[in-house]
Amino acid sequence: MTEPTTKFATADTPNEHLAPARGGISAEVRELRLARKALRIPIHDYLGIELVALRPETVAVMHVSERTRSLGIAVHGGALATLADLVGNLSASLSAAFDWRYSRLRTIDLNMKFVRQPGGDLVRAVACRVADGSRVIRTQVRIEDGSEALVGVADLTSIIIPSAPPASS
Repeated sequence: MTEPTTKFATADTPNEHLAPARGGISAEVRELRLARKALRIPIHDYLGIELVALRPETVAVMHVSERTRSLGIAVHGGALATLADLVGNLSASLSAAFDWRYSRLRTIDLNMKFVRQPGGDLVRAVACRVADGSRVIRTQVRIEDGSEALVGVADLTSIIIPSAPPASS
């Protein structure tokens, strides 16, 4: 599988746990690697989702094509929900409560409100965190079309699941 052709913005205020390691990797590079890993899921590539920015808001676009449409010309709600899920969880991953080295995020609730079909061949999703807890992070995602008309709004709740640290040898 090839690397997704994704555009990234520079992180303005990296989390403390993303500070440069002894190897000299910058916080921005580590943050972008995490985002690239999230985009390696085949459905994101299939739907044509591209990450545009991580901070201050997380932004991604999706090209409207035969891959994102249901029968006829309507954009499939599942494609829009997938876009919202990705952008919402990337935004949640930037919370100070989340440390990618020792935990994973899982969506536990996604409430999608569809307003209208998008005009044009591109939709844009913008996510911002609305509540950061020690175990649960809530984000809101606004999806709009190329003319900035509202297409839908998603409220996403993610849970932080601790993972075992790597075994020492």
